[in-house]
Amino acid sequence: MPALSGHANDQRQLCEDILLPKMGGAVDPHEDISQHNSLQISMLSSSFVLSIIREIYQTGSDHCVSSLLNSAENCINLNSRELDSVHCAALRFTLQHCTAVSLSLLFTSIPKAELESIEPLL
Repeated sequence: MPALSGHANDQRQLCEDILLPKMGGAVDPHEDISQHNSLQISMLSSSFVLSIIREIYQTGSDHCVSSLLNSAENCINLNSRELDSVHCAALRFTLQHCTAVSLSLLFTSIPKAELESIEPLL
């Protein structure tokens, strides 16, 4: 495998720092995460997804959005959640940095003003 540039290596490390702790040790943190490109996680819990997209948003790690969506089979599960303005900002950030996604919002509460700002991104 070719060596990564300093910037690409920093980005990969940031994705590892965000995603690996949230996966609860499902992946050995000493292993190179790039070897897990085919890792697929079916239907992540909505609290887990919300936690990850919020962390990605708060760190501005837009390059991690595609890794998350690839692992979650392009599905953002936010079922049965009550979203506040920070959650909605994280969702908008995620939607702005992906090309195709399935969004599941069954029994989810979203403030009307926030919903109006999310709708154009769908």
